[in-house]
Amino acid sequence: MGGGGGGGVMSGRSAANALTKVTWFLAIAFIITSISLTVVAAQKSAGSSVFDRLGNAPVAQETAPALPDAESLLPPSASDATPLVPSAD
Repeated sequence: MGGGGGGGVMSGRSAANALTKVTWFLAIAFIITSISLTVVAAQKSAGSSVFDRLGNAPVAQETAPALPDAESLLPPSASDATPLVPSAD
């Protein structure tokens, strides 16, 4: 076991390759972009609120769906001539 440095198999930390460096660069660029867009969006909406914009929109009237006929929801009575199970005819 030589006394060299670097990122060998037996070391606790491997050497950073090009893919690792690109991944770090893209992660930092993503964070900077996200923070920048947050600041820009906050500056553009500083004078208004979401609730202020909702107050100007017309309110849609909700209509209840038509209820089915109550007779069609009941099971068949015992006096009906129809069978309770499907037939093989």
